[in-house]
Amino acid sequence: MKLNQQLSIKQVQSLRLTPQLQLAVKILQANRVELSEMVEQELMENPVLEVSGSTEEVDSYEAQPEESVERSELLGFVKDFEKYFQESQGAWTSAETASNEDKPSFEEFVHQKKTLNEELTAQFHLSTKDPMEQKIGTYLIASLDSSGYLREPVSRIASALMIDEERVEKALYLLQSLEPPGVGARDLRECLLLQYYAQDMHDDLVYAIISDHLEDLGANRIREISRVTGASFQQIEEATEKIRQFNPKPAQGYLMSEAPAEGITPDVFLEFKEGEVIVTLNDYLLPNLMISPWYQERIQNAEGLSQDELLYLKQKLDSAIWFRQCIEKRNETIWLVAKCIFEIQKDFFSSGISRLRPLTLADVAVRIERHEATVSRVVNGKYAQTPSGIFELKFFFSGGLMNDEGEMVSSRHIREILQQAIQEEDPKRPISDQMLAQLLKARGIDIARRTVTKYREMMGIQSSSKRKKFV
Repeated sequence: MKLNQQLSIKQVQSLRLTPQLQLAVKILQANRVELSEMVEQELMENPVLEVSGSTEEVDSYEAQPEESVERSELLGFVKDFEKYFQESQGAWTSAETASNEDKPSFEEFVHQKKTLNEELTAQFHLSTKDPMEQKIGTYLIASLDSSGYLREPVSRIASALMIDEERVEKALYLLQSLEPPGVGARDLRECLLLQYYAQDMHDDLVYAIISDHLEDLGANRIREISRVTGASFQQIEEATEKIRQFNPKPAQGYLMSEAPAEGITPDVFLEFKEGEVIVTLNDYLLPNLMISPWYQERIQNAEGLSQDELLYLKQKLDSAIWFRQCIEKRNETIWLVAKCIFEIQKDFFSSGISRLRPLTLADVAVRIERHEATVSRVVNGKYAQTPSGIFELKFFFSGGLMNDEGEMVSSRHIREILQQAIQEEDPKRPISDQMLAQLLKARGIDIARRTVTKYREMMGIQSSSKRKKFV
């Protein structure tokens, strides 16, 4: 086979987004916090753009006789856009125009978590003053995973620190004695045993189940545990209840490293007035952008401006105008999408999850005459503060099935029915997936058993054989 190189010309078609369209997409999918950061960055980089009210606006824009045609067109472009932008305000309601009394306190959305690293380091350093032991402890703490387990072998840690394994074992033993109980364990069995010892529990059956029958317990093989240990089903059930009080993820509720306070900033507010859906955009503390009057005056007077300077101002002016247009279009699109969603799901806020209607991105896109991809960018990462709490916009989207009456039933409502049926079942005779499918069919929802299994697994519920209790 002969290999050679050659040049060839090939014509292909490809779709590429211009920098302007890329910016528009980025602004559209940005949430309230991200948009605020983008605005601050643009204000720093573009001198033509400024915050409204920061300087006195120039009222007179009459052209000078010596003004060039290019400068006249540029000035007219600025004036036309200013008029267009002012007239477009008020097409939707913003939080800035709403009453200050109705504005929420954003401190409500801030949630500060503790740092596990800091907690353990402080405890460890109080427990030993040996510098080398503190160094080993710091390494061990940094090696913990998100559940609080130490997955790295002791031998590898000793090799990395160039010390004996005995010293690492000693530091690990000290770490495992700290709060929260179970931290520093190398597997689930050790984690549960650490909590068993921390509670000073003296229960031979609990110890035996954790030590030798954890797999059997997970598979609900109670008969096997009873056969080996000689304990009755009642005794095993009581021991199992004690084990369930232990935390298999001791690091739960802690951050693994330093992080700022987390919070959710709503992008829209929802309220109902006399049954009407009122959607308000959250532009609280978001600056109102405008074209700098000082630069407008410079362009008008054309004093001391070279051609290069004029070109620079033209580029910055185009950028500023496009940036403002993108923000305006983003606000309009978010308002339209949110308004459409809340009008469709209006009954949810008065009657709960059972009244949540099946809804797809395509349904909203058709109603507001936008592309489905645009709706997807709007709902992802955007939140709404409603009378029922704070929800991500995509929460209101779900598939559904048609019941016997020809009405669509939301998949969320179907999962709620399954959840309730399982909670009310007899623990000794748990309901199988086939029985759950029959239960739904009796309510007019014809659904296959495998679909019930899929919903059950999505909710993290075990199969009926593993839910069964013998006492």
